[in-house]
Amino acid sequence: MGDGMISFSLTFNEHKNYYEAADEYLARLGAKLNHDVVGSHPTEESLYVLQVYPDTPVGFVLYVSGDMDAVLGVVRMYREGEL
Repeated sequence: MGDGMISFSLTFNEHKNYYEAADEYLARLGAKLNHDVVGSHPTEESLYVLQVYPDTPVGFVLYVSGDMDAVLGVVRMYREGEL
């Protein structure tokens, strides 16, 4: 990985594992954590959640999107040291 990221995890449509609507799932995540929407807004059929552990004592950062390319763009930015 790059200098700015230790590790990351990516999930796709995890809300379906909990039998929740996408917006309910995001509201539950948002109640505990701040997250940024990248690319298109997530939908019921396309919800990506990227959890990044940066190389800082901050903990982790969540990014949500309906667009896999936008999520991979965030990973690329971390790898290239832009974030």
